[in-house]
Amino acid sequence: DMYPERRGNIFSDEVYRLVKAYDATTAFFRPGTSATSTSSSSGNDDDSGNDDDSANDRSRNYLPPNSKVSNNDLLMLTLQPAGSGDFFGSASLPTDKGATTVEARVLNTGPTYVDVAIAGGAFEAAFGPAPNNVGPAGRGDKNMRLRVDRYFSSVPYERMVAALGQITSLPENRRDGSGADGDRSGKNGNGGKQKNGNKKEMDMHMDEVLREAVVSTYRYGENTENIDVGEMARKLAKPPLPNSIQLANQALAFMQSEKATQFPEFNEPQLTAIGAALTRRLTMIHGPPGTGKTLVAASVAFGFVHQCRNVSPHAKVLACAFSNIGADNLAEQLIRLGLKVVRVGKASGVTESLWDYTLDAAIDRDPAARKAQEDAAKATSNLRKFSSSQHSSKRGNSHTKRGNMAIARAKREAATTAVKAAIEASNVAAAKAMREADVIVCTSVGAADARLLAACGIITDEDEEIEADGRLKPSPGGLRKTSAKQKASRDQDRRPLAPDNLPSLCTPFVVVDEACQSIEPANLIPVTATNSCRSLVMLGDPCQLPPTVRGDVTGTGSSPLSVSLMARLAATLPQPVIVTARADKTQRDDRYLNALPTKQAVSLVRSRSNEQGAHISYRKQYAGSLLLSVQYRMHPSISAFSSSVFYDGLLATPAFLAQHRPFPEVLNSLLPSAHPNIGVRFVNVGGRNNERKGERSFAPSVEPGTVSSAGENT
Repeated sequence: DMYPERRGNIFSDEVYRLVKAYDATTAFFRPGTSATSTSSSSGNDDDSGNDDDSANDRSRNYLPPNSKVSNNDLLMLTLQPAGSGDFFGSASLPTDKGATTVEARVLNTGPTYVDVAIAGGAFEAAFGPAPNNVGPAGRGDKNMRLRVDRYFSSVPYERMVAALGQITSLPENRRDGSGADGDRSGKNGNGGKQKNGNKKEMDMHMDEVLREAVVSTYRYGENTENIDVGEMARKLAKPPLPNSIQLANQALAFMQSEKATQFPEFNEPQLTAIGAALTRRLTMIHGPPGTGKTLVAASVAFGFVHQCRNVSPHAKVLACAFSNIGADNLAEQLIRLGLKVVRVGKASGVTESLWDYTLDAAIDRDPAARKAQEDAAKATSNLRKFSSSQHSSKRGNSHTKRGNMAIARAKREAATTAVKAAIEASNVAAAKAMREADVIVCTSVGAADARLLAACGIITDEDEEIEADGRLKPSPGGLRKTSAKQKASRDQDRRPLAPDNLPSLCTPFVVVDEACQSIEPANLIPVTATNSCRSLVMLGDPCQLPPTVRGDVTGTGSSPLSVSLMARLAATLPQPVIVTARADKTQRDDRYLNALPTKQAVSLVRSRSNEQGAHISYRKQYAGSLLLSVQYRMHPSISAFSSSVFYDGLLATPAFLAQHRPFPEVLNSLLPSAHPNIGVRFVNVGGRNNERKGERSFAPSVEPGTVSSAGENT
């Protein structure tokens, strides 16, 4: 019983506000109100187009307090053919074949509304114009009602399946005759340059050693005799390109020079990690909270950009994160370092400050792409209008019906042609934008975006189907539906030219942040999507949040998906040997690591964990990763516990943090302790954690007297 209002645009996406209709049979009234006080709601009688939110909100029904809709959620909007109350009819169920549906992404929510972004033209093609529409199509049916369901897209699943198919495909005869170590570029020893100094066009493919490392180490503990991890580690330690070490040294020297004011003064663990990442085929960087993990990731990308510029003008760095927020943080850090960034993904899921850097913004700035999209929207709208007029008027002789069928066929063909032209123009604009960028930033799942794959010469399915009512039904995920043999060799699906008629792009350097929060198949998408990864850098912390797996009902990580790719490889591969590593000279405060309360807490935790199994030291558990061992976020007395329990005391804190953040004296008097210098107090607040029904947060039932009193005194 939701009523839609058109609100504007975010580039090519259209924004709609969904509110409870005045005659909603599912109305929820705020305490102290009634149906009478809300009968003047907009949704039927308000044709003034007034957008005064405060006036409208007072007259609208409130959404149910247990609605589980939050920002960035995917929704499925389904037309209720019979209007209000028809949300359980067969045609109103999103699973029904005859249902009219549109996918939307949540932008914002309020007590009376949900703002959503929908692909341009999709709403009007499916439902007709919104009731308050002021465009050429005019106003739509004011009795339009929609059912809204939270929706989980199948696109991530399909992209993960494609990644698994690519990584596990049987080796075939490669066109370039690569050797056992998978070296397909720079065979002349000049890093991809010919003797005359001109850069040659590279035939870049995924490094076979990376493929072998991922596949052969799976279930390694159950099959130890079939793999030599020492030999594999030596292969992975080799540089991705012949001159990677030279270029890495140049980049590191610049980062530490006085000219590079955008870079801070790195500590030795950070420099070691950056240097290793720039010279190895696989590097895993373990970054506990506050150790500068995102800065290190951006600095690694900076060094990779230097290598790309010396390899080929068509080589780009692909930087990913598990979440949209993580990808946005990475993009912001890259921009601060002075790099040209393009953010791939829907603008509706991106931080507003980065909208101008999105691929959607680049396409919107391209006149040809913009005009093609407008023409496609008009063509599909004309088809929908004609189809609607035919449904409403079924009279006429056979001659008239044949004529109408011919007209409908012509309009459908015109709409199909216009949509394909819009996709082609958008792909051209997208390829130009990515070609001008240094780094392509996206989520791990977004690395298989159809526009990115098209720019990399990967054939995608552009044979979209235009339904009789003007709706567009693209193939899920953008990947072409190919046979198993074709999926096994993505090389055969490559075009030599990108949509802009220049050589296809490649992404030989891949940086994946938040790698330990993502399930393994999702981590494989950026590695396999463009089939050109030569060096992979994963950053994360397996001691923090693991991947969220709903099927793991025990919550103990018993599901194979509960172990991320980085955590698995870090536990399998031996400790990397970094000959250039130097001891960190940062003055550290280790007093709290050796304090009696810390030792007692560690002893208690380990005694309980030993009941479930023997304690495994950090060095043994994640030997294959490099630890960023200096944190700047917490007071040393706060970080001492996590450092001792999770990192075997290897996580240190600079001494100046203890001096700058002493524990307040007033809190010592309110919350006395036998160890007053330790900045941690455990307060028994009583009560218990209560999860409010339908909400995604926990609220303690407690009288906050002690805590608020302490806060007021500080």
